[in-house]
Amino acid sequence: MEHVSILESRDRLGDRINTDYSFGCPVDIGASWLHGVCNENPLAPLIRGLGLMLYHTSGDDSILYDHDLESCMLFNTDSHQVPQQIVMDVGETFKRILEETGKVRDEDPDDVSVQQAISVVLNSHPELRQQGLSHEVLQWYICRMEAWFAADAYMISLKTWDQEHVLSSGHGLMVEGYDPVIKALAKKSGYTLESQGDKDIKWVQ
Repeated sequence: MEHVSILESRDRLGDRINTDYSFGCPVDIGASWLHGVCNENPLAPLIRGLGLMLYHTSGDDSILYDHDLESCMLFNTDSHQVPQQIVMDVGETFKRILEETGKVRDEDPDDVSVQQAISVVLNSHPELRQQGLSHEVLQWYICRMEAWFAADAYMISLKTWDQEHVLSSGHGLMVEGYDPVIKALAKKSGYTLESQGDKDIKWVQ
């Protein structure tokens, strides 16, 4: 049996996984989604074996349409709702911009950032430029893209940004948060906490 030491910078297990209970209910403020509720995802059988429930967030029975950005309600800095038609129209424009960045990728053998590609597209197709409130909504779409990749647009590779393998069976959120998974793994592995004051916490098996 292999013995492993895990170093944590805080006095808890989980690293990016962190479930907050301060609201009286579990809220994952770190890792949250289970992308691909199938055996190809090693977490899925573990979650199923623990009897934990998921909220479905994809498909017709979704409780949350996170990827349907056009259905989101946006508000400006004066707390007035942005007309839904603007959100939808800019969403269609953003899709067209991304399609055009694909042409930039095909024509340029060198990789550039998504931000650079968008600039090239907007310079070549001024009709896709947005003004005023529509420009702000376009920035929101770009920010959503950045949030998905956890990187600024100038750091996202144009060559590879859409080269992902999507697992089957949709996506879900943990009803009880990910904390029960961490606790189950810790209990099964026999981890104990070795206190080191303000230093890194070392979890010894």
